[in-house]
Amino acid sequence: MKPGIHLLAVLIGFAMPSHSENRWKVQFFHDKDKSTLEIRDMQCPSANTCLAAAVLSEQGKAKPKGTLVVTSDGGEHWSYNEVKDLPYSLFFLDRSKGWMTTDKGIYQTVDTGHEWKKLNSLKGIERVWFLDGLHGFAVGEGKSIYESKDGGKEWAKREVADPRPMEAKDIVFEGITFVGPKHGMISGSWNPMQGLQQREWLEMDAARRPKLPISAILVETVDGGQTWTESEAKVQGRLTRLRYQDEGTMLALVEFLGASQVPSEIFSNGLKTRGSTGIFHQTGRVARDFIILPGGEIIAAAVELLGKSNDVPIPGKLKMMSSTNLTSWLDEKADYRAVAMRTILAAGDAKHVWVATDTGMILKRVDASAK
Repeated sequence: MKPGIHLLAVLIGFAMPSHSENRWKVQFFHDKDKSTLEIRDMQCPSANTCLAAAVLSEQGKAKPKGTLVVTSDGGEHWSYNEVKDLPYSLFFLDRSKGWMTTDKGIYQTVDTGHEWKKLNSLKGIERVWFLDGLHGFAVGEGKSIYESKDGGKEWAKREVADPRPMEAKDIVFEGITFVGPKHGMISGSWNPMQGLQQREWLEMDAARRPKLPISAILVETVDGGQTWTESEAKVQGRLTRLRYQDEGTMLALVEFLGASQVPSEIFSNGLKTRGSTGIFHQTGRVARDFIILPGGEIIAAAVELLGKSNDVPIPGKLKMMSSTNLTSWLDEKADYRAVAMRTILAAGDAKHVWVATDTGMILKRVDASAK
């Protein structure tokens, strides 16, 4: 059988969520006049240490600044650490060694982010994933896959076996994940409406918009990255998060653009059976991220929709949910001030979980009895 995952929606009914005893408490909030902080990614290498990659924009200054928002005491205190370039994403192999992608290259740290060294000037890279301290992959714009065998100093481009004649400029690889040293998956999107065309589309009245032709793309390796093959992903939308639940199961978050009764869905995909089942979808809120905790509990971060469209560029209220059985979901109370368009979940372990927003806020999951 040709490698591939069939992400076919199996829409099943879900009971209205009840409430969990957990809640989400604000630990950091960039609430400053004449400036905004867009958090783009967050990683927590340990229960005490988290780093959020962000872009700081200040009124009156033409260029934004790159910054890392960092805690080393479990979120009790956070500090701003300026970085030279604008960060996109973070990846940590262990508690100390990590990589950061930026608009002007890839950086590495060996001391949990206290110092960063620029390794190269590879541009257009969205994310990296390292199997060990030397062997890693980078993915990004223009259908690009790169492989490094020296920790990220030098990169060699890898090709994709692609049966469809799509131009590389219209394809962006946005995510990469591995389970074990052999089986890896890259997620991306194909969108021929780039640049000005897409901006004009966003400015149109939602009722008059044509359907935005965005399709999810999956690229798979089963030999540790020696060969990459495009898989079948029959989804009209953005595949915004992939996470392995175990060696036989992957969970995938798909966001459907435009006005849709179901704005997003999380699927459970059998890697051996190639079957797909919808495990989460709700009307009125769109899931933006999820995380699988040690022990199997799943946390989902969603945003309340403003109107019927998933594309309105206005922050909505943050909605947090959890599930231990992939069928029923419990609402968890989040601080009323928390609003977002995008969210990022990260965990140091099962008891230390954070969610960051693109509006400059970081919240930690705490027991309801905590003060």
